[in-house]
Amino acid sequence: MKNFNIAKYILTAFALTTAMLWTAQPAAAVPANQILKILPDRTITGKCCFLWGETVTITEPAAVAPVIVTFSTDYLESGNFVVKLSLNNRPCQAFGPSDIELELDSQARSHLFEWIIYPEDGLMKGTNTFTLCGGDNSAQPTPTLILGGRTLSVTISK
Repeated sequence: MKNFNIAKYILTAFALTTAMLWTAQPAAAVPANQILKILPDRTITGKCCFLWGETVTITEPAAVAPVIVTFSTDYLESGNFVVKLSLNNRPCQAFGPSDIELELDSQARSHLFEWIIYPEDGLMKGTNTFTLCGGDNSAQPTPTLILGGRTLSVTISK
């Protein structure tokens, strides 16, 4: 009888632990408004700079801290495009590297941008919005940028 009670206790403890792990949210989970994943291709045409409409947001605490915005994409271009950010609906600006490399061999490429944005750049307590923007800087008459699968995310720097 004693062995049966021990086995029953172990089985109950295992079941409760499994249930708690199954329903618990991971500690590193990122809120949905801070990430954006887009798979369908999108063609962008036009001179710099205009909003692209792909946006993430983050809520800053009372003590505003720097954030890291990351944008990665597959692309094919026929111009000299730049990728920038509009912070809180302000004009488009570069917070670091912004050029997408023009390659004349018509091969698809991948690029990763990572920008660190400081409070003095315009971050504020509460909700901050980051929208991709940019356009072409070349003299070509009809440049295009085809974006493939891409992700955009923002996290508070710690």
